[in-house]
Amino acid sequence: MLPIIRLHRFPTYNIKINVADNDFDRYTCIWLNTSQECAGVCRYALALPVTTFLNEASCVLRFRPVTIGYYALALTVLDFENDTSTPPLSHVPIQFTLNVWDSKITCSLPPLYIGDVPADQCIFLVSGQLITMVLRIQIQCPNATLTSIIGLYPAGFTQSAAYTDPYNRTTNAFNVYYTGNLNKVGQNLFCFAGVDSIDNQGDATCLCLSVQIAQDSLNSLYVSNATRFPMGTTFVRPNTDAYVRFQINSTGKDFVTYNIAKQTANVIYQSDRFVILSSVVFIPGEYDYISLDPGVFLPISTCLRDSMGIVDSQFWTFNTPSEANKTVTTMTSANRTVPTLQTIITQTTQTTQTKTTTVITTTTSVSTTTNQLKATSSFPISGIVGIIIGSMILIVLIIYIVKWIRHMPTRQLVNTDLSSDAPKKSIPRSSTATINNNSYTHSRNSPIFDLCST
Repeated sequence: MLPIIRLHRFPTYNIKINVADNDFDRYTCIWLNTSQECAGVCRYALALPVTTFLNEASCVLRFRPVTIGYYALALTVLDFENDTSTPPLSHVPIQFTLNVWDSKITCSLPPLYIGDVPADQCIFLVSGQLITMVLRIQIQCPNATLTSIIGLYPAGFTQSAAYTDPYNRTTNAFNVYYTGNLNKVGQNLFCFAGVDSIDNQGDATCLCLSVQIAQDSLNSLYVSNATRFPMGTTFVRPNTDAYVRFQINSTGKDFVTYNIAKQTANVIYQSDRFVILSSVVFIPGEYDYISLDPGVFLPISTCLRDSMGIVDSQFWTFNTPSEANKTVTTMTSANRTVPTLQTIITQTTQTTQTKTTTVITTTTSVSTTTNQLKATSSFPISGIVGIIIGSMILIVLIIYIVKWIRHMPTRQLVNTDLSSDAPKKSIPRSSTATINNNSYTHSRNSPIFDLCST
């Protein structure tokens, strides 16, 4: 909250009382009305316009000044444990001053914030993380220039000098840098406004720099130690960019990321669960984890606990096993259900199991998905080849013997007189036998028989 707010006389202003609660609990703003709390600047003691109204729930003050001068206001912020509790946990007093003035210059348009980061945005970061933002303020009155930037800066915050935007001479920009610090865990407000050369002051713009510890997120999923729905809470897909990240445990670097607003096929918001679908091939033997950016479940502009990210590397872990022989691995951790990253269908003939505290590995000797197929046989191939060769040799030998028997020389004596008294004749040099009108002629000088017809 800026300590001094300059206002033109007569316009109606809605002044936001900038408040942040480190636990994201409910809070309200009320007037201070006892002399012990506000002395001479209590509500009843101030001559405020009758139209002045304080919205206690939203902490917005509607004010239409009619008298030139200074108004000192005293409010208090009540912090509650939850949305339904009645007794407040704490009272935080706030005092600021309204400077009402008048000018003969007719243009009362204030400098307008048009920076890269929306006003009242929550910016989540962890300790040691450096963020850089470019903030822009546009001058709306003709011939006016930006003369100063007033602000309320948290510790660890630095800012560059303002410079003119080369693409728009009515716009001035400046860079801001902030590094998260363990001593500043929680919400840290950075409020600022531009003042032009005719003394118009812009509306106070605040950014909430929320420093969180990775192991102490207030996100309800993290608090419930859950990696799976249902858990009694459902969310609707935000329309602003935020990422689901698969990160390498050893380096913390991103392996693959999914934009929840654009890659809707990979990140699915169901009525009772949050589903991430990934088709990437992870590195075997590597350990990874899933982190969720701020704004994955609720837009970060809401500045609620469920808009916080989950960046703890131990929250949602998994590993990809080394699969030299195609193994199926399932990993579980205490009180969590880890999504299945790989399913391999196998046909098991022989199974061995190795059990550790967190990993169960099943290896099969014959698998439908293995890259190598080992076939066994009771008779070797070399034996089959030997049998075939031996059979061929035996067949050739039998054919040769048959042909040799059929072609063997005839030594039978041919004699027309078969009686014992007939005189014996010598074997002629050639002989002829007639069988069934076929004549077979043999000659001693011929090694084979020739088949002829008579």
